[in-house]
Amino acid sequence: MSKFESFPRPTRTYHSQIYDRISNHHGFNGAGKTILVTGDSSGVGHSICKAFAQAVARIAIISRSRGPQAQAKAELEAAYPSTQILTYQASIIDSTRMTDILQELAMIDVLVLCAAVVHRAGESDRGKRGGNAGGIRRERHRGIQSHQRIPGDPVTSGGDEDDHQCFVRGGADEESVSGWVWAEKGGCHAGDAAFCLGGLAVLHRVSDWDPAIEGLIRNTPKRATVHWPLLWRNLRQGWTSKGGRVVQVGDAAHTTVPASISGGTLAIEDAVTLAACLQLACSGGAPGGAPLGARIYNLLRYQRVSCVQKMSFVNSENLGAVDMDEVLKKDPEKVKVRFPKWLFQHDPEAYVYEKYGQAFSHLVLGTDFDNTNFPPGHKFKMWTIEEIHADILAGKKVADLLDGDWD
Repeated sequence: MSKFESFPRPTRTYHSQIYDRISNHHGFNGAGKTILVTGDSSGVGHSICKAFAQAVARIAIISRSRGPQAQAKAELEAAYPSTQILTYQASIIDSTRMTDILQELAMIDVLVLCAAVVHRAGESDRGKRGGNAGGIRRERHRGIQSHQRIPGDPVTSGGDEDDHQCFVRGGADEESVSGWVWAEKGGCHAGDAAFCLGGLAVLHRVSDWDPAIEGLIRNTPKRATVHWPLLWRNLRQGWTSKGGRVVQVGDAAHTTVPASISGGTLAIEDAVTLAACLQLACSGGAPGGAPLGARIYNLLRYQRVSCVQKMSFVNSENLGAVDMDEVLKKDPEKVKVRFPKWLFQHDPEAYVYEKYGQAFSHLVLGTDFDNTNFPPGHKFKMWTIEEIHADILAGKKVADLLDGDWD
């Protein structure tokens, strides 16, 4: 067995006393621990690095861009001079380079995956996630032009229940930028990855374009149109490795579609929750608590993320109204994008301090545990894309099937 596989075992001794709240003044001593963060020299990943740097843990950052990486290193070293910051310019799919990095680090205590790779789902993923729900899959094409003059309104939109179009221009001089988006219902490519193509390829997808629109798309520069599939997939319940030493956050754990209006919010909540859980799990400088802290993070987040993803179906139905102008005249509430209080008023750090003791008891002793960070009155149950797809095909509205207060 290699030294990389010989990770420390989880804490062997547990205290059975149950308490509702844990003070956040224990402090987190990260001395002697190594934290590896992949894919992010800014944003959520940088925030995670700050939390561990404050605890004087050794920080290793892997990303592809040298500039942001150097800037992140300089900021962390200036703010936390006692912390060792290591940076590696690499792609996580470069196995040779990653092996060299792991050998140099020798041992890592916590691996935080912020990097995501465009790839086909492996067999193990397919069994858990299920396939793409083709009937509610949308293919999005985006085209950008610069230094083009386009007369008329700055934003024009249209379409029907099967596709949506939006045409945008900015600026009133020769430096103006124009762009367009066309979202088609159903799949038009067998692969899952984004790729570039020319405007003519999009023109051939649909007949009877308006002449003005056809001219815009036809004059889009070659390879300036991005085919971007928005793929619905079942949410995975587990975001940690079996040993609890590898943990996923943000899109690496749960990709979201734009209709959720919460992808960035969820990623930040993940980062705050993970940091708070590890702070409590490793209080007193005990590194063996990290795996349990990671699993508690997973327990506190999964159901909330599931509800947020379900909300995206409701918003998609509202935004996909056939005659938007008519609906807005008669009943604007029907097409209102939902962004409720339970979503934007959530304090993830306070929630950890409130629920950590109960979650600990649940995972260690098997006691009952209920999350309260999703819609009030909602009785959580797991769902699948296929089930929701079947309801939609049967003419049912997702919003009508929700229990509790989702508003």
